[in-house]
Amino acid sequence: TPRGTIPDYSAQVVPFYPFSIAAVPNGQDGILSGPFAWMPGWMKYPLAVFAPQPAWANENSQDQESEQGVDPDKITYDFWNKIVDEAEAAGILQYTEEIAQEEGEEQYIITPQIQNQTEFENILISTIQDSINNPSSDADRKYAVFCRNLLKEGISDPDTLLDTTSPSIVALSPANNSITPYHKPTISFRAIDEPGGIGIDHESVRITVDSQLPVKPDYMPELDLFLYQPSDYLSTGEHTMTVELSDKAGNITEITSVFTIKSVFNHALFSNKTTVLEGHPEVFGDVYSKDKPILCGSPKIFGNIYTPAQILRKGNPLIEGSIYEECQLIDFPQVDFDYYKHMAKTQGTFIEGDKKFKPGKEALPEGLVFIDGDVTLDGNCYNNDSSSINVTIVCSGQIKVAGKLALSPAQDNLLLLAKDSVRIAGDNNLTGAIYSENGAIKVTDRSNFQGALSAKSGIYVSDNPVIGYNPSFGE
Repeated sequence: TPRGTIPDYSAQVVPFYPFSIAAVPNGQDGILSGPFAWMPGWMKYPLAVFAPQPAWANENSQDQESEQGVDPDKITYDFWNKIVDEAEAAGILQYTEEIAQEEGEEQYIITPQIQNQTEFENILISTIQDSINNPSSDADRKYAVFCRNLLKEGISDPDTLLDTTSPSIVALSPANNSITPYHKPTISFRAIDEPGGIGIDHESVRITVDSQLPVKPDYMPELDLFLYQPSDYLSTGEHTMTVELSDKAGNITEITSVFTIKSVFNHALFSNKTTVLEGHPEVFGDVYSKDKPILCGSPKIFGNIYTPAQILRKGNPLIEGSIYEECQLIDFPQVDFDYYKHMAKTQGTFIEGDKKFKPGKEALPEGLVFIDGDVTLDGNCYNNDSSSINVTIVCSGQIKVAGKLALSPAQDNLLLLAKDSVRIAGDNNLTGAIYSENGAIKVTDRSNFQGALSAKSGIYVSDNPVIGYNPSFGE
């Protein structure tokens, strides 16, 4: 209570709102235990409610703008009435009544008594938390936060209680306008309260992804990091994530990040080891090779070559772009295999074990196909009445293509994805990204490609294939 307003209770100084608050007697023996042990025995007395004098309020209280249609006095009245009503209903708050004589006049005295202090503490804490989680107004929430800090946390320093600076959210991932290949992206961030603040209210932290219900993330104190991973896969495309939290003074911070889920391929050829071009291949687009690119015969490259190493020429290559030797390393593209396995099981075709598709015997299905093993595409292995099909093939082993196929991607610009190596021979027309997560890609004969080839363990191209890059596969 404001010092001096009620002289008998003047030792406790708690400036807050410039409207009615509860006056608590000071210097009495406490009746509450644990975090409430510091409190005076205010429940032995009728609760005194007063309005601070305007001059004191203007000088000592935080200036709070009243919300439209919100009665500040009603907030405090309703808040404490909830506690009293629930305690009365539980039979743990009872009253004694007496009539006393004072200076010849009868005085009617009602004294509240708590029958079970532990249960009363639970009701008090529950009411405070409920008003914080489900407030009728922002003023209602702020008053509940104030009561929690004062009555539960034992904070009585006025400067701390009157903290009005919102905390900051930093190191948010995925960042705004970023791209991630993972369909269950790990969401992480840190929350920082300003120096002198009460600290972050970890119970207030919520994450909302798209239109899903808000969820509470995990907190890792050793890293001072909040972490959350969606339980369901997010689709390819754009998503909106909102993080909201408050400090223990009730100051709220909210930040929104719009990110995109997709695999990005910025080069016609990307090899995390060496790249070998021999014969007469033509590449329309940029080439990145972590180890030295080896150019044999008469390859034609209509794009730039990037390598942290040096190019080795063993023939008469034609390079229409620029050469960037000893360049910086570039991260290898990533694909979320688990997502496509899940989608194949629920919306596509899932095949367990090695699989060989042959003309007239085993037709290659359209759509998303996941093979939990090796896969071979032999000849025109789709239906005879089709000149081409739309398919995305993902496998946990290796992919072999031999024949004359015309394939376009069925999902996310992805055509052939293998954990192991990819080998392509024959005269094929293939559109879409071709990817080997751990193996190499080997291309021979006269196939025509429109997309991007990426391999962890090297790319080997020979004979006369034509590889064209599709810019829509990039960022």
